[in-house]
Amino acid sequence: MKQVSVLHLCAIGVVFLTLAACASVSAPSPFPLLEAHGHAEKAQVMRARTTGLRTLAAVLTMAFSSGERQGTFEMIVNYDASGQMRFTAFKDLGLSTRPIFDLVFARQQYYLELHDQARQGRRQGHLSQFVQDNPEFRAFLIVGEAFFLPGFDGSGHLPVFTDAAASRFTTRLKSGATAQWFARPDTLEITAARLQWNGGPEPVALRLEYNHYQKIEMYYIPGRVTLTDPQLGFTTQALVKQVDINVPLVEGTFDVPAPAREQVPIPGTSRAVWRLASPAPAARYETL
Repeated sequence: MKQVSVLHLCAIGVVFLTLAACASVSAPSPFPLLEAHGHAEKAQVMRARTTGLRTLAAVLTMAFSSGERQGTFEMIVNYDASGQMRFTAFKDLGLSTRPIFDLVFARQQYYLELHDQARQGRRQGHLSQFVQDNPEFRAFLIVGEAFFLPGFDGSGHLPVFTDAAASRFTTRLKSGATAQWFARPDTLEITAARLQWNGGPEPVALRLEYNHYQKIEMYYIPGRVTLTDPQLGFTTQALVKQVDINVPLVEGTFDVPAPAREQVPIPGTSRAVWRLASPAPAARYETL
């Protein structure tokens, strides 16, 4: 069994404590007190907060713990309303970046490129096989839009409240997962969620906690999200460093990169090699 040094564990502990301390700075909640009292009125409020988003681009700092594996990395997320998403993870080394993985969901297909020394290579296939083929990455697909839009319903249906106080309700995500949301009844600020996904040989259960929201246009975006996969023994905490909504994404953002031997600009076309915009990560890609 691989040994983890005490210094390494201490360093990871410091990172987690730093993230928690940064996220714990008190700030007034952006959520207004609701004048709506009935379930039907609150359901309409919830739908208005989670529908109509066209694009989202964000930069995150991620801290994860899974058994003896711990670490931190940066991530760029790009999303559009058709359900296409791209997650690009990398280690910021100051004057350069080291890629970790690149994950694309687009047109019912997935593409995953790994740069981990222990697991290098490319995987791709139909979206229906992603969770089964890549269990360690399953949360990205199962949670989807709900990472940034707590209370989201993948079909645009009204949420169904399950208690008299209007503090719990359910929706169905695009991945097929059933989401049970826990909210403050006076503001509908969502604090936690339980997700159940039954689309494979074994059901998957995930837990999320949401904190430190900011209001951007009509949307309430959580500034800290903690995700736990109890079956895999995995916990990750994400801090949102930058987020832009309804901004133009670079053309080809959701294209699958060409094989390495072809990763050069192609004259007269829009196809090009992908790279990070700069050593300091930006919320969107640009091409060479």
